[in-house]
Amino acid sequence: MREPKDTDFLIDLEGVGKFRFARRTFNDRIKIRGEIAVMSRDFGDDLDTVAEVTVLAVYKTLVVACPKGWEDLGGVDLVDRPEVEEQAWQLFMKLQDAESRFRQDRDEARQKDGQGDVAVDPVLVSPKVSPTAK
Repeated sequence: MREPKDTDFLIDLEGVGKFRFARRTFNDRIKIRGEIAVMSRDFGDDLDTVAEVTVLAVYKTLVVACPKGWEDLGGVDLVDRPEVEEQAWQLFMKLQDAESRFRQDRDEARQKDGQGDVAVDPVLVSPKVSPTAK
């Protein structure tokens, strides 16, 4: 697991506990893609496997702290703990939701008074002023 930072955030998974995750960096994105490539290379276009590999890669890369028994998500025995598979998906979806909220909050913060896009309203230039008018 990685070192904690001030930008980390918590996700509470009902029935499991609180997880601490790092905000995704450019390096994290590359690490996640590398993990996905390595772990799924022999599975071709099996989308289910690629999806499961994505959950593991994101978790492995971004988790900072987790409840006992979740330190090695890929090593969980699903025969003994079958509920973990569904819980991992729930956690992944909560993580995706949190990251979406961060982007939305960032975009809203950037558009304060006097900022943002200008509505497109083409202004016609009088032929007297336009150099291309005949």
